[in-house]
Amino acid sequence: MFDNMNIILAIIALCVSIISNILMISRNAIKYKKMKMDFKDIKLILETSEKIDLGQFDIEDYSKELIEKISKIYPKAIFSLSIKLVKNVDKEKPEESKIFTWFRFPQQGQREENLYTIKNNTDFYTLIEECGKFFFVSDLKKYSALVDYKNENQSYIQKYNTTIVYPIRKKGKDKKYDTIGFLCVDSPQKLNNVKKNEKVLSLVETAASIIYDFLSQNKDKQEILSIKQ
Repeated sequence: MFDNMNIILAIIALCVSIISNILMISRNAIKYKKMKMDFKDIKLILETSEKIDLGQFDIEDYSKELIEKISKIYPKAIFSLSIKLVKNVDKEKPEESKIFTWFRFPQQGQREENLYTIKNNTDFYTLIEECGKFFFVSDLKKYSALVDYKNENQSYIQKYNTTIVYPIRKKGKDKKYDTIGFLCVDSPQKLNNVKKNEKVLSLVETAASIIYDFLSQNKDKQEILSIKQ
């Protein structure tokens, strides 16, 4: 009887030991996965905050690199980028100011000659009139059905469903924003992952700041106009 009891206790002890080891392995696996994700986040932050040599800056190479970084976050999505600059400034009514497409990546044939009025485009109007930080909609079809969304590019819905727009601006000594344009990143796919979207927005925000510095340092090569806010 005692022998049977010892065997039963030994089996119970073995089961407890096995369960404990399984739980420990599971916890370690979760920790490893979290550490791996944290390392990716740290790497992304370091890549985002790296210093740029504006003397060697190439807007096409930088745009390609930015799109590649965003594509790593959303591997199954397709992205395009455009830079809109201020063409005509209306100091009395900034929303009446005109902008044009200065650069696009990937390039799409002939350079656009269209002028867009701030007030006739919800994204640009929101950033100028309401001094918003950024404009981001991950489902324009749904969004435009709920609100009065304006876009002078009549074919936008055939080209993209997600749009991210950051103002290319910085505050001057007068504490007012000096807005010279907009950085736009678009995708035909929906971007619905909140954590991934935070990383994408961080990349685009940093890019807008770098592009502002580049354009400001090259005013002799490019006529740069700005809207004061």
